[in-house]
Amino acid sequence: MVVEALTNVRRHAPRATRVEVTLTPAVGDRLTAHPVAPTLEIQVINDAGGAPATALRARRQHAGHGGRGLPSLGARVQATGGILTYGPYDGGWQVRAVLPQARPLPPETT
Repeated sequence: MVVEALTNVRRHAPRATRVEVTLTPAVGDRLTAHPVAPTLEIQVINDAGGAPATALRARRQHAGHGGRGLPSLGARVQATGGILTYGPYDGGWQVRAVLPQARPLPPETT
């Protein structure tokens, strides 16, 4: 998720002067179905928002390349039981995922 979000900053917000990545463990979240389940919140924020479409990006989208990063990421996050949100944020852009934390495996008995 972090790699995808940072790639999007590089491609779509080249004028960003600040990018903030935070990882926050929590118990429950208003976005999850299980309010007491341990979760991990991952947030990537930049201060430039999205850039206007460029000729190169328009050609790539017309050729069937690009433009599927965030929807595809959303599907992968959802497959883990998590939730992905993204959009304008305080003059910039935010990508935020809330993921369920993996439960430790029980100790093996022999």
